[in-house]
Amino acid sequence: VYLDADIVVPAGGIAALRDALESDHRIAAVMPRRRLNVTGRPWPVRGYSAIHERLPTFRTGLFGRGMVMISQTGRARFECFPELIADDLFLDGQFSDEEKMEVDQVEVVVEAPYATADLLRRLVRVRRGNAQLRRLAATGEVRAAIRTPDRWAWLRDVVIREPRLVFAGVTYAVVSLLAALLARRS
Repeated sequence: VYLDADIVVPAGGIAALRDALESDHRIAAVMPRRRLNVTGRPWPVRGYSAIHERLPTFRTGLFGRGMVMISQTGRARFECFPELIADDLFLDGQFSDEEKMEVDQVEVVVEAPYATADLLRRLVRVRRGNAQLRRLAATGEVRAAIRTPDRWAWLRDVVIREPRLVFAGVTYAVVSLLAALLARRS
């Protein structure tokens, strides 16, 4: 079990993940359903989160949950856990989508940042970490099949399908663009 320090494991959560992992030998990684807590957060954080939590990549991605369980066979795919910022993206890159499963009866709460500046700092860190992992994977220093970012999923798969989220989509796009620009700075 890989668990972020700020995640509270619900009662019976580990047993439920283990049971799901053991129920199908084709599954090598399981993760809980996630819920973003945006209570008391400013509107840019709530708007960004409204889009972020609906992105299709989170249906199968092991990242952004704070908790992942992998099988012994899955763990044998890498010798040591590399010292990376994007450790959850590294873990995600070890498994195909068919080998991963979300366990709906287990839910973890991921706390959204309390300030827009904190959200930006988090996103800059994520972008820099993802870039670092992609560089290391490209040079062969790290073995992982890294997902290609889908920069238009927020619009195509979220806002167009749920037009009521258009203002949240604008917020998401602006915050994402700003984070991308800040991540390029030293």
